Amino acid sequence: MVSSLQEKHDAPYNTSYVEITRPRNGIYFFNIKIIPILGQIVICPVTVEVEASEDITHVEFMVPPKVGCRPVVLCNDSVPLFSYA
Repeated sequence: MVSSLQEKHDAPYNTSYVEITRPRNGIYFFNIKIIPILGQIVICPVTVEVEASEDITHVEFMVPPKVGCRPVVLCNDSVPLFSYA
């Protein structure tokens, strides 16, 4: 599975931020980082954690679309420290 982060801001100088903090820079096996690398490889389920600025009220966790389809929303988390397992 390939993950990506997309942000949409209405204001040109918005200081909001959203960052995937886990999984990050490593090979993960059953939710445990076993080898540090650039990028990430995930084997079996992993908890995805996101850090965001205080003005972010919710985060949508999505999987990439297949050809001709829209992204599928797996979770819409509105409780900070955002995560999806």
